[in-house]
Amino acid sequence: MTNARLLYVSSAQRQLALSGEYNLTEGIIREGDYLFKLEHVRQKDSLALEKIARKSKPFLKILFKNNKSLIIKIIPEKEFFDFLEKDDIESPDLEAFFNKVTKYFLKNQKPVWKMGSRVIDFNDAPLIMGILNVTPDSFSDGGQFFDKNKAIDHALKMIDLGADIIDVGGESTRPGARQVNAEDELKRVLPVIKGIRKYHDVLISIDSYKSNVADSAIQAGADIINDISGMSFNDNMLAVIEKYGCPYVIMHMRGTPQTMQDNLRYKDVQNEVYNFLLKKCEVVAPYNDGRLIIDPGFGFAKNIQHNLLLLRDLIDFSFIGKPVLVGVSRKSFIGKTLGMDIENRVTGSIVSELYATLKNADILRVHDVTQTVQAKKMLNHILGA
Repeated sequence: MTNARLLYVSSAQRQLALSGEYNLTEGIIREGDYLFKLEHVRQKDSLALEKIARKSKPFLKILFKNNKSLIIKIIPEKEFFDFLEKDDIESPDLEAFFNKVTKYFLKNQKPVWKMGSRVIDFNDAPLIMGILNVTPDSFSDGGQFFDKNKAIDHALKMIDLGADIIDVGGESTRPGARQVNAEDELKRVLPVIKGIRKYHDVLISIDSYKSNVADSAIQAGADIINDISGMSFNDNMLAVIEKYGCPYVIMHMRGTPQTMQDNLRYKDVQNEVYNFLLKKCEVVAPYNDGRLIIDPGFGFAKNIQHNLLLLRDLIDFSFIGKPVLVGVSRKSFIGKTLGMDIENRVTGSIVSELYATLKNADILRVHDVTQTVQAKKMLNHILGA
C-alpha cells in the first residue's frame, strides 16, 4: 500500500461526485463522513482489512474495492480507537495506516518548532503570514515596497498589526512574470531581512526557489524557506535545508510562472496535488527532521474551478500530517468569481481564509493583515463561546 488519502465529504456536491465515481449505493455516504482511499493494496492486506471491518462494526466499512484501490468509511469514535489499541493488526502496512488515522483524530497538540530564540507554535494556528514583495511587478502591490526603507517600515507595521511571520520575496511569481537573476534578487531581499531583524525578532520566511538566495537569506536572519517550486527548480535546495535544518514550505505548481497557466489539465486535481505534496514530503523530511509545511498552490497552474475545489476540500491535505499553508489573498480566482479588481478582493479573500481556517489551515499568507487578524479573533470568540 503506497498511498492513503483522506476524502472528507465536505459538501453535497462532493457526496454526489464520490458516489458517482465509485458507484456507491445511495445514502451510504453523507456530508461529514470521513472516507479514506487506499491504493495498491495487496491481496493479503485486503483480506486483513475485511477482517478488521467485521470485528469493528459499525465503525469501519469497506465501500468500494477493485484490483487497484479500496474506499473505506471510518466513524472516528472512541470505541473504534479502543478497538485498534487492543486488536492485533497482522499487516505492517495496515498497522501504519491505522496508527496515522489514530494520530490524526486523537492528536491534541500541534507541532512546536524551535529555532534558536524563535519559535513556530502551530497551536496558535492559523498563523498570519504578512506578504512583503520587494519587487516592481508583483500582481497586487508591485512597486509599493521596492524601496528598502518602505519595505522595512511596512514589515514593522504588519508586525504591530499582528502578523506572526513576514514573507519576504524579491521576484514576482504572478502569471507571465519575468525571471530575476539571483544577484538582483539578493540585492532586493537581504537589506530588508537584515533591516527587519535589526528591529524585531519576528519569524521571517524567504520566498525564493533559488538555493543560493535561500542560503544567504537564512544567514541574514530568515527562518523559513518558502519555495513555490516544491524543489522542482533547484536540486541544490536540499543541501541548504540540510545545512540549516530550517522549516521548508513545499508548494505545488506546474511549469514556471511564465508557463504555468498553459498547463491546466488535470484528471483529478485534488489527487494530483495531494500525491505531489506527499511524495515531496517523503523526499525532504530526512533533511530537516520533518519540519515541512505544505501549500496546495492556489493560483499556480490552476483554473477557477481547480482553486475552488482545492479550497472546498482543503481538510484532506491535513491527513498528510504537516501544517498547511493557504495563500489565496487577492488571487485572480477570487476576482473572477466575484467580478472584482485587485483592490476590491479583500472580502472574498477573508471569507476564503475563514473557510480555510475551519478546514485545518495552519498558516494564512495575506496582504491584508488587519482584516485577517480581526477575522481570526472573531472566529476564535465564536468557536470558544
